[in-house]
Amino acid sequence: MEIKERVGIFVLDISKLIFGGVILSSIVSENINPAVVYGLGFFFFMFGIAIGFVLIDNTDKKGDCI
Repeated sequence: MEIKERVGIFVLDISKLIFGGVILSSIVSENINPAVVYGLGFFFFMFGIAIGFVLIDNTDKKGDCI
């Protein structure tokens, strides 16, 4: 496994943690604007997923598929 793929998997894991953090922050009753939390959380979640999949992109291995 190349370093690029490992970094991609790491970024996907971080995006899952961001998603979980947004859900957990909604449980805690603080004076936080939920629209900002959900908006920023969704943005960084989608950004992390996009970067992760770009890094994992297996265009070099397309010939190996059955």
